[in-house]
Amino acid sequence: MKFSIGIYIAVPILMGSIATATPVLATVSDCGNGSITLDQIEDSCTVQSGMHISLPDGRLIAVPAVGETVVAQASTTHEAIAVSEVQITNTITSGIAILYNDEWYGSDDAIVEQKAWMESRTDTIQSWFTTDPLKYETLASCSSSDYEIGGWRWPNDYNWYYNSSDARASSLAAFQAAATAWTGTISVCNYTELSSAGEYYVGATTEAPNLTKDGGCSTRSTRNVVGWGELPSGTLAVTCTWYNSYGDALESDQRYNTSYSWSSASSCSGSNYDVRGVGTHEFGHVFGLGHVAQSTALVMKPASSTCDVAQRTLGRGDQLGIITLY
Repeated sequence: MKFSIGIYIAVPILMGSIATATPVLATVSDCGNGSITLDQIEDSCTVQSGMHISLPDGRLIAVPAVGETVVAQASTTHEAIAVSEVQITNTITSGIAILYNDEWYGSDDAIVEQKAWMESRTDTIQSWFTTDPLKYETLASCSSSDYEIGGWRWPNDYNWYYNSSDARASSLAAFQAAATAWTGTISVCNYTELSSAGEYYVGATTEAPNLTKDGGCSTRSTRNVVGWGELPSGTLAVTCTWYNSYGDALESDQRYNTSYSWSSASSCSGSNYDVRGVGTHEFGHVFGLGHVAQSTALVMKPASSTCDVAQRTLGRGDQLGIITLY
């Protein structure tokens, strides 16, 4: 059996003191009030919550509040170049740690803390894994037991709203089906497992998801929103998730690219992208799962083809990933 685990969680230092602790920024110069490049961070300028990190690929990510992490995960078209996952952690006492394109940036102390927590969390999650190895293969997605854990989970149900402004299809029912794919009894690949992940659709909203047109994350609010908007060419959707230093998810917003044609019908044809299929992938991110190799054909592969209705159904690795978390 093969599986992979990647953990991105802020280190829980000074438990219970998140609300009152003052960050000690091990830095020597002022970054200014605008966006901050990774090179500037390497030069040890002072970074604070509310500032924006400017990534080499053009994305802007707002630095989260003290004691929180934000992670941006994008799904792309099959022809596009993969978009690197990025996480930014504002630790309680040690400053900023950024993981981008598998490279670390920021405060040395914060980076050391993050790496130590990642190792510890990996051991913890491996201890949760009790399911028998893969024994049954039919669909391509049944031949892989791979999954990757992002490091956060929801301590309670994921309560979400839908903003239908600029929607490219009548999509609410498709998004609801995408969300429930990860909850309750999941029977795939001749296995039946029970997931304790929970979600609840609250209702419509005019509030926009806290994402930007460049595929970055803005400052979070208090509401989980699924919606539509402009995104870079090649990017189908982006999910931004915020979580605290205990690994508890605080908010997760999704944005779907209005530049593409979408379908929410039961069947799909032509050059449309399947709302439910891509939505199932994005809700996987919401619940705490990361990308696996494209060759696995799992829901959590990073890219989708047009009319990829197979992505509506979890594969064995997807199933194992969600029951490991919930």
